[in-house]
Amino acid sequence: TLAGFFPAQDYPFAVMTLSPYTYIAELEAMRTGGEVCQLTVSDTPISMPCLISSFKFGEKDGSGDVYYELALTEYRYGNRENGSGNGAEETP
Repeated sequence: TLAGFFPAQDYPFAVMTLSPYTYIAELEAMRTGGEVCQLTVSDTPISMPCLISSFKFGEKDGSGDVYYELALTEYRYGNRENGSGNGAEETP
């Protein structure tokens, strides 16, 4: 699970060009559409396809910042030759 926030304020540590709810809408569309995402962690060998298994968000403190918790499930592409149907398999 990843947790953080999308800032609505101008903070010196953040470069956000859109409203927090624009990012929320994009993630929610990916979750409900079953879109495969790519999780990449900079400066590490971590890079894997995944699905958004849950996405919770909301404002907490009147700042307009939107806090979130994002749970991901690893997604493994299957082999079409072995009869796996759509060529993809979900693994927890």
